Parts: sequence; C-alpha cells; structure tokens
Amino acid sequence: MVVCFHRYSLSYHLLHFLLLILFTMKLHSKEHLHTESTSHSSTKSSSTYTNLSSQSNPYMIDYPHLDLKYYPHIKSKGKYYDSDIIKIIESVDEGEKKNGIFIGIGYGGNNNIATPFISNESLIGPQPLKIGNYNPLLFSMRAGYQNYTSTVLPMNFVGFAIYLDAISSFGQGAVVFTGVNCDLLIDFFRMYSNAIIGSSLGLGIGNTKITDLVQNPQDNKFEAGYKINLGLHTLLFYHHKIHLSAQIMQGIQEGFIGAAWILGYDYVF
Repeated sequence: MVVCFHRYSLSYHLLHFLLLILFTMKLHSKEHLHTESTSHSSTKSSSTYTNLSSQSNPYMIDYPHLDLKYYPHIKSKGKYYDSDIIKIIESVDEGEKKNGIFIGIGYGGNNNIATPFISNESLIGPQPLKIGNYNPLLFSMRAGYQNYTSTVLPMNFVGFAIYLDAISSFGQGAVVFTGVNCDLLIDFFRMYSNAIIGSSLGLGIGNTKITDLVQNPQDNKFEAGYKINLGLHTLLFYHHKIHLSAQIMQGIQEGFIGAAWILGYDYVF
C-alpha cells in the first residue's frame, strides 16, 4: 500500500512538472509572435511615413534647418512650391560663389577729343573737332565689392559692383581719372562649369584731367568729371576675372572727352 502511494505521488509530481513546462513554452511562443507582429507593424509604419514624407517633400528640403538667408529671396520671388524653392536655393548658392571683394589692375590706351558741341568753345574756338594723339601708356587700378544675390535684381544672373578706381596715362595726350563707380553686371553665358561670360554697364564720378587739346593754363588742372563704363568680362573658377572695357571720361568745366580702352584682371576674394 505504501509502495503504491509513493508511485502515485511520483507520477503526480511528474505530470505536474510536464504541464508546467508545456504552459511556459506556450507563453513564450505567444510573446514571440507578439514581438514579431509589433516589429512588423513598426517597420510598416516607418516605411509608410517615409513614403508619405518623400511624396510631400520630393526635393528633400530640410525646412526645419534651412538657412535663414534663403527666406528673403523666397519671399521676394513669391514662390512657395518645392520645385521653385529648390531653384532659389541653388541660385543663392551659385550667386554667393561670385560675391566678394576684388582688386585689379589694367593696361590700355586713350584718345582725347574736343568738339564745340560738348566742350567749352571759348577754349577751342570754332574748329569742328580736335583729336589728341593716341596714348598707348595707360594704366589702371581698382578695388571694390561685387554681389549677385540681391533681392532686387535677377539673382545669380544680374549683379552689381561698387569700386574705387584710378586711371592714368603718361606722356603727350594723357588722361587721368580717380573716382567711385557703380556697374551693373550681367552674366549671360556659361561656357563650362567654371567659366562665365558677362557684360557690364556703369557710371563713375570723380576728378579728371584731359590734357594736350589746347594751350591753356586750365589744360593741366583737375576738374570734376564723370565716366561711362562699358565692358565684357570672363569669370574663371569664381575668382579670376578678365575684362575688356571702353571708358568715356568728361570734365564738367572744359567739357573735353577722354576715350580709353582697358584690358584688366581682377582677383575676387
């Protein structure tokens, strides 16, 4: 009887142990299935968010971290679609590569001209036209700042330059001009990724001296004058500018004209 009881007790404990193992295995199986389901749902949700994000912002513009420098240009253009904004961002970045302080030197020549229509007739008399000797020894220097990211002008296509310059030729028929200038810059053709061709048109005011047109004590004195600038330029690698310009200077008192051409080089910092 005692033996039977022990056998029964042992069988009972063994059965209880087996049931406990089966229950534990079933519980772990449910937890594993729940984890896989949650992971799959999370992956699907993340994928859906990415797809929605790429659809709503196909150009991947990082608006929360977008530099504030772009917003005045976006506002001034009145463009609020992503396709337009990405173009504005690219134009600002490209224009900033051409912005900077520059210094330059040049070489050229000049002719001085006097006519009774625009000059002081009491100095030259009734003669219809007087042209001085051509002077091939003209030198120039200039320093200033150029900008292509104004909100007023077409960005990256049209810019402006403000600079001081000094022009002087030596010998007979010399011309001298020192003053401040403002030029409009128009870049109209890109030859290569780092070569841009453009033109310029501007005005300068300052002091000028245009000599050897008359034998007069006033001939060698400085007077207030203005200058018209017209030129072509090539910008290489955003730093090296080669320009050819025609410049017309006139003194306000005598009215004589100095016509010069200059081949110059500027370095843009």
